[in-house]
Amino acid sequence: MAKWFRSSAEHRARKAYKKAQKEKVRSKRDENKAFLDQGMFYFYLIVGSQVIFIFGLVAFMMGIGKVLATPWWIFLFGAVLLVSGCIYLYRKIKRQFRKIRSAFKEINIGGGNCEISVMGGFLTMRVEQNPGRLLEAPGSVHSQVLDAEPVEPSSTSQHTTLESQG
Repeated sequence: MAKWFRSSAEHRARKAYKKAQKEKVRSKRDENKAFLDQGMFYFYLIVGSQVIFIFGLVAFMMGIGKVLATPWWIFLFGAVLLVSGCIYLYRKIKRQFRKIRSAFKEINIGGGNCEISVMGGFLTMRVEQNPGRLLEAPGSVHSQVLDAEPVEPSSTSQHTTLESQG
């Protein structure tokens, strides 16, 4: 019976050793697979970037060909349209700023609060001009200042309070 236990223990040890070897092989295989997957990713990334570069180069050459085949008066007409559009936008924006500036100059809210909303409420600003409702304490100009001399406690009163606490 001792032989059976010994062979059984050897069998378990061999089985554990084989299992450990299989785990090592499996982990090595997983590492190789991860390395292979990363290599394939880089391969597809390089090939894809080259294909995109070629298509971009072809599109650029076709664009240059169209530009060379286009008459000069079309470019002149496009430039005139671009400049006139910029001038139109500049004048419109300048007119809007003048309107806003004149609106601010003519504001008379009579000491009340005002809320300014621009662009349909996208930008809102609150202007509070009522000094009576401020949360600050009034200044020393409006309040009376009393001059008082500090009163020093006597030494006996300190001694008695310390004895009563201790």
